[in-house]
Amino acid sequence: MKRLFAIAFLALAAALPAAAQTFGGAMSGSWWDASRAGEGQFITFETVGNRNVVYLAYFTYTEDGRATWQVGNVDYVPGATSLTIPLITGSGARFGAAFNASDVRTVATGTATLEFVSCSRMRMRHTGIAGVVLDLTRTVGPLAGAGCGETPPSVKALTGVVSGSWWNAGRGGEGQFINFETLGNRNVAFLAYFTYTADGAATWLVGNADYTIGSRNITIPLVSGSGARFGTAFRAQDVQVANAGTATLELTSCSTLRLSYSGTQSFAHNISRLVGPLTGLPCVDNPATGTPLANETHFDQYDSAHTHFAYPITIYFPPGYVPGSANHPVIYAADSEFLFQGIADTVRARGYNAIVVAVGNGGSDRRFIDYVSPGWTQYFRFLKFELMPYIETQYRVDRTRRSYVGYSLSGSFAGVAMLMDDPFDRRFASFLSIDGSFWNQTINIYSIEEELFSATRNVPVSLYLASAENRQSIANFFERVSARRYVGLRMINRDYALSHAAVVAPAITDGLAFIFGN
Repeated sequence: MKRLFAIAFLALAAALPAAAQTFGGAMSGSWWDASRAGEGQFITFETVGNRNVVYLAYFTYTEDGRATWQVGNVDYVPGATSLTIPLITGSGARFGAAFNASDVRTVATGTATLEFVSCSRMRMRHTGIAGVVLDLTRTVGPLAGAGCGETPPSVKALTGVVSGSWWNAGRGGEGQFINFETLGNRNVAFLAYFTYTADGAATWLVGNADYTIGSRNITIPLVSGSGARFGTAFRAQDVQVANAGTATLELTSCSTLRLSYSGTQSFAHNISRLVGPLTGLPCVDNPATGTPLANETHFDQYDSAHTHFAYPITIYFPPGYVPGSANHPVIYAADSEFLFQGIADTVRARGYNAIVVAVGNGGSDRRFIDYVSPGWTQYFRFLKFELMPYIETQYRVDRTRRSYVGYSLSGSFAGVAMLMDDPFDRRFASFLSIDGSFWNQTINIYSIEEELFSATRNVPVSLYLASAENRQSIANFFERVSARRYVGLRMINRDYALSHAAVVAPAITDGLAFIFGN
């Protein structure tokens, strides 16, 4: 309940463990110490020219229980794991139409030190809170399409790389922290507006709202707080909230937004980035395109930086993909040449309402690079960090219902992908392996399984194994995994008296029925 309260109230400034143990743009977003619901931090890691700049906004309270903010920034060197940021607060100006930048007065409020722990965790110390270490975790979740390790696509709509610190240059002394994050299957826009009261004291307005993939504007209800105290006197139960109007954000480009406020007064102005794009996550404009139509097939291509190969992509949108529809399950498939049509036909016939994203194999030689060791590692990174953000920032995908389908070599890779998927941040919920070549590099496959078993006993996914000519190696794999008794693993091995090629069609039908429960 505390977490939901903080998300609804605090929108201030799980992802994989960070590959590089240092701060970076993917860590930008809204943060909090879960024991201190009702206050929090917006933290962004941005670039301006050759500089890397961390910007921190601490939304908290005064000694007499009024909402206040402390903000600051400092340049940092790539690789740094600790950053000390001088903070200030303001006074003198007024909210809205009465705002005059020349009225702003600032005063130092101490320093905050951030210590890197992981991509989803930091520690913070403040000179005004002696002896206290705040354990910061994300208030919402990773940036939409720009989580740790992900390669964000160009921007057609509101998405993670639009996050950061914003302002109207003619209104120096106030500003906005805006984030587009994810929470499970939700896409959440979070806004914190640091400004002033009618009597010139620092205050903040914060709020969040869910948004639909493809949206270029969003209206966010705002609240402000009172009652709690700064520092060691802070108690979450003292926090009181009050409605504070609404803010509407409209995307005009990667570097400009239109902000409209409605509440005690009404006004609108353009805002631009206060610093610059998120570090390591450039924001590139891409004109908005039309929404795909139901029962339509699109053809695309993705040039992977991980595999250094350009993959043809075929995307099928089911009959239920219509304006206003909810998020859809998604089936990612390898070997598009063999699998796409059968999967799309089955989705249509059975009414699974799933988007199908099939990746071309690039020819027979390429299959012996991407679907086997060591190439399968980079291919999995292509799926996880490139293709998924590309698809899921454009189309309405249910991130909790991702499936993966493979055949033959890509079928054994489907089993490898299940084992390789991060046990603490699983991207796939189910797998369909059609006559997988588990006889190929068996030792390598079992080595990955051993690593998974050492890391966790929880594997909450579904796996359908269809056996034909490769039945013995599939049976061996099934028996090994079954013997582990992984918690949450739903698995079946069905033997078909068919050839390697003939098994594809019935395995798709039966495997998808197993995955979708009918």
